[in-house]
Amino acid sequence: MTDTARLSKVVSGIFVITAILCNTGCGTVQTKPMAFEDLEYFQVDCRKRTEQIAMLQSMRSTRDDKMFARVGNMLQPWQVITDPDAYSNRHSVGSGRSNWLLNQKLMELGSC
Repeated sequence: MTDTARLSKVVSGIFVITAILCNTGCGTVQTKPMAFEDLEYFQVDCRKRTEQIAMLQSMRSTRDDKMFARVGNMLQPWQVITDPDAYSNRHSVGSGRSNWLLNQKLMELGSC
């Protein structure tokens, strides 16, 4: 076997492994968080307290979510103009404002 054939097999194997690793997150179910503007107008309903608490808790941003939101806005600054809603949502996640608003809604539910 020649060195070129061996090298092409190694490169192909690395490419396949990289493609598999990049796509492993696609098989998981991820809920898209509510837009910040929608969350601002979210109405607390004391009759559905447990369901709303569970829903709001599931919408919390992790440290990784915040980092990816900040990096996304740094790498795509043109979206301030081309897609201001997505940019604004990423900014609210990256700055922690969305988690703060979730805490406010949870405090409202706690007083029911």
